[in-house]
Amino acid sequence: MIDKVDLSKGEASVSEAVKKIDFTSILEKYRDPATVYAWLVVNDKIVSGEMMKLACFRHLQDLRRAEDPNEDFPYRYDLGRCRSILGFASIFPEPAHGKPMPLMLWQKAILCMSKAWVYKDNDNFRYTRVIVSVARANGKSYIASIMLWYTYLIECSGLSNQDIGYTMPTGAQMKKPWAYVLTSGRILKDTEEDIQEILNNTDTYIGEQGIKSAIGNKVVQLSNESGQFDSYHFRLAVVDEAGDGGYAHKPNIGKITQGQSHLPNAQLLMISTSYENTETLFYKDQIRLKDVMKKDYSRDEDSYLCLVWQQDNLDEINQPETWIKSNPLLELDEDGAILKRMISDKDAHIASGIANEFQNRNLNNWLQVKVNSYVSLEDLEKSVIPRFNIDGRTVYIGYDKGQFSDDNAIAFVYPYEDNGIGKFHVEQFSFIPLRNSNNDINVKEHQDGINYRTEVEKGFERLLKINTESLKMMKCAIGY
Repeated sequence: MIDKVDLSKGEASVSEAVKKIDFTSILEKYRDPATVYAWLVVNDKIVSGEMMKLACFRHLQDLRRAEDPNEDFPYRYDLGRCRSILGFASIFPEPAHGKPMPLMLWQKAILCMSKAWVYKDNDNFRYTRVIVSVARANGKSYIASIMLWYTYLIECSGLSNQDIGYTMPTGAQMKKPWAYVLTSGRILKDTEEDIQEILNNTDTYIGEQGIKSAIGNKVVQLSNESGQFDSYHFRLAVVDEAGDGGYAHKPNIGKITQGQSHLPNAQLLMISTSYENTETLFYKDQIRLKDVMKKDYSRDEDSYLCLVWQQDNLDEINQPETWIKSNPLLELDEDGAILKRMISDKDAHIASGIANEFQNRNLNNWLQVKVNSYVSLEDLEKSVIPRFNIDGRTVYIGYDKGQFSDDNAIAFVYPYEDNGIGKFHVEQFSFIPLRNSNNDINVKEHQDGINYRTEVEKGFERLLKINTESLKMMKCAIGY
């Protein structure tokens, strides 16, 4: 059995945990790019942030579980699938150059981890959801395009009526990446005889509005603002710029996953850099999965792959030698020209008083950049403490009454002193109304873009349905 590893208490790091584990047999059997990359990351041979170290540690530990007959672990890692998608990527053209571009180790790791982990009993994909988050200008579109065409040409081979979707927040944003997808496919058809044969045999048409075949397989472009997702059942759905605030105001991702729910081998790929709006599913899932990955022993979220290249803190804006954490392409910057341009860009942002924008997009740090933000995201996250003794303390109670389908909340504020410094401890409980959600928590979660049941499992167990009686009790308790 695999020993329990818990990194959630802040007393141990991935690097320390790895030193206590014998990975010899795993490294001898698995020599694919994802496993090699993971090993280099957890041993600090590649400068990496905490999120990537956690993901790589999870990959290595899961390989041990897959090989251990005493572990009740339903997945296996298929090296044949690694070779398949890497072989396809090796012939896939990059439109600007008109020919394939050699992938870096971290890019190969994305492809292998997302496609090679499968169920032992039926070979279906383990990961139904995949997050890829990296700073701007690090080749996200190339990876997304490879996965899209691989699904269409290879995974859908012999199948009919398969939907594949590519979406961005707005139609205007869609133009450039969609042209990228189409151009790649046309070059592939003109340069690879085997691919040309597949496209000809299925009578595939690569048009400006979509890609479709005579057997009903198709790739469609849809903007999030259109909201026209209900009629599709995507084998693969690529949600590009998933961190954009448009997905918070109009959360169509729920419609996509609902359409995929009955498909045994469907995947959702959310790919983006960080944005300033932290109400998106893209951000909330990263925060949740970070906690999950720290509890290596837990089987929560086993079907969700989270790969995030980002800086560990905002102070690293002044440490260019660490920027490879969020910009893995810097490994190719042998003469330092790219880094020099980034430093110059950083200096210009600082001089203009908008350093936060550089941290947001170029260093892939989530933070509120709006001037009217009351509390910064970083300060808010730092304020969380594991426990607080409320016995005998003064408390102020506040009640936030929502309207119709809004959440209702009651908050308890405890003023206190810590080493002579005045502080406030705040505890808040939300009541989740289901009246306008057909009394269905699933509907409510999709409406709000919040997985309330997961929050309960994390320890926020005071999840209640609003009803007349509970409101009366609350009003009496606080003198409302």
